[in-house]
Amino acid sequence: PDAHITTDCGAVANLRGEPVNAPSDEAAASMALGGGADIDMGDTTMSYALESAVDEGLLDEAQIDAAWTRSFTPLFKAGRFDSVDSIEWTKLGKESLNSELHQQISYEAALQGQVLLKNSAGTLPLPKASKIAVLGPM
Repeated sequence: PDAHITTDCGAVANLRGEPVNAPSDEAAASMALGGGADIDMGDTTMSYALESAVDEGLLDEAQIDAAWTRSFTPLFKAGRFDSVDSIEWTKLGKESLNSELHQQISYEAALQGQVLLKNSAGTLPLPKASKIAVLGPM
């Protein structure tokens, strides 16, 4: 509920090519939003295509509203739209940067953000001498 999903840079535009071959920017935006992406990071394909996608019946406004709500809620909570004078974190000094407390918070957030893999085939851990290749369209 307190998270939003962003694509990798240009991922929606990439849906126009192999292997997806979306027929239009509107279709690509619809696929991305329908697949759970709230923001197209580093590109404008999704934002420019959303209105036309609604007009074409590929999306409805409620889906866009939900994505924008998820995207903007953290910004409102952080005070990004408030007067600078009223935002507590703007009063933090240099001594707060990289403090032990913030290092601990960062460490705990990293632990909570880890992805667990199912290892039912016993593939992991890989032997130390292993070589792997990560392949993809990019």
